Amino acid sequence: MIKIFPLFLSLLAGMSTLFGYLFLLINFHNQEKIINFSLSFSSGIMLSLSFLHLIPESFQLLNTNFYRKIMILSVSYLLGHFLFQLLRKNRNQNNLLRLGILSTISMVLHNIPEGMITYITTNQNMKIGIRIFLAILIHNIPEGIAIMIPIYYATRKKKKAFFYALLAALSEPLGAIICGLFLEQIISNLWLSMIFIFTAAIMINISTKELLKEAKIYKDEKLTITSFLFGVGIIILTRNI
Repeated sequence: MIKIFPLFLSLLAGMSTLFGYLFLLINFHNQEKIINFSLSFSSGIMLSLSFLHLIPESFQLLNTNFYRKIMILSVSYLLGHFLFQLLRKNRNQNNLLRLGILSTISMVLHNIPEGMITYITTNQNMKIGIRIFLAILIHNIPEGIAIMIPIYYATRKKKKAFFYALLAALSEPLGAIICGLFLEQIISNLWLSMIFIFTAAIMINISTKELLKEAKIYKDEKLTITSFLFGVGIIILTRNI
């Protein structure tokens, strides 16, 4: 039976993704700068999530010897890398739209296990669960920006940008529901660890091979670096909550 309070926290954390919509209400005069900011910022968010959260947590979750950990994590990373290559093949779309969709997919994959962890942790220890919820809530806000801005500037449709961010937002409580209904008693650290590395592989590839590459087109290196570091800084701050 699903517990209401852990599910509510997962829903609330997921919905914070939609705060990115506020950026679409601002009439920016220099669109190239805001696109550059969004792409570089998103790259900083994804890389720091991967290296500061997903990879260390997946390593800690595995209760086995060092060499077996490396083998499991390597296989999981390669699976994520191959999925990214498949997703990347569709180059007929507008490039910004494709980046927004790739970002949405990576965030959905990231948010489902986050919803599971929020649900399980809150159910076992409410104090720790609330700390995890607050950290997730804060870093979901820039994730919404990472999804909405590229899709909006590619399509000029606010509803479409909102829809993709909503998919990412709802994946958080979806993870909690799946956990509450089916997996709470059987989900293992091994599976969570593999999901984390799989997601990290996709995020790292999107960041280095897509987002930063596209940001360089706008030829504002100072803004690119500043925006990237801003994204990294937000994740570092939420990590210590």
